[in-house]
Amino acid sequence: MLLLLSVSFVPVRCPASAREMVTIGPTFAIAEPDTLDEIKQRARSVDWDSWLRRSDPERASAFRSIDLPRALRNRSFLFDPTYTLPRDIVGNGKVLWPKGTTINVYERIRTTSRTIVIADDPEHFLWLRDVAKPQAGDRVFLAGGNVLVRMRAEQRRLYVLDARVVERFGLAAVPAIVRQEGNRLRVTEYALGG
Repeated sequence: MLLLLSVSFVPVRCPASAREMVTIGPTFAIAEPDTLDEIKQRARSVDWDSWLRRSDPERASAFRSIDLPRALRNRSFLFDPTYTLPRDIVGNGKVLWPKGTTINVYERIRTTSRTIVIADDPEHFLWLRDVAKPQAGDRVFLAGGNVLVRMRAEQRRLYVLDARVVERFGLAAVPAIVRQEGNRLRVTEYALGG
């Protein structure tokens, strides 16, 4: 049996201006204030010149890294990065790994990139350039300094060192290089002369 459908297209003329709108179905007034208007109103109420004069980019907390002590001796140790999930990991609406699951991501991934951690100290930047020699894929974290200020001064990409990074990589002193060794991390600390 052959079924033929006949479809006809009727040309529809678009309104000349966007103001000519057709309402289909019931309409209701919006009860909430417009978010963009609220943001603009609040921004107008701030004395930005005064705020900018007060703010010290060297002390800006969003770019300020936590401090770590300087390494007093050269040492190398293995760190087990296994941790217990503090909450469910959800993907596509399903729990992939429930809270309380013990995980070591290095049992599943292999990487040759390194994590390099230095202090905000000229001697550490020299060590970074002459000894650590970062390569593509390496990440350099700054301890005890303002990352934004130092990135501008050094013309290099730096990351904010926070407590989570210190804990996940087993960091204790700087400068240090962290690299994967099997399913553990090899942390090597370097004592500098200065």
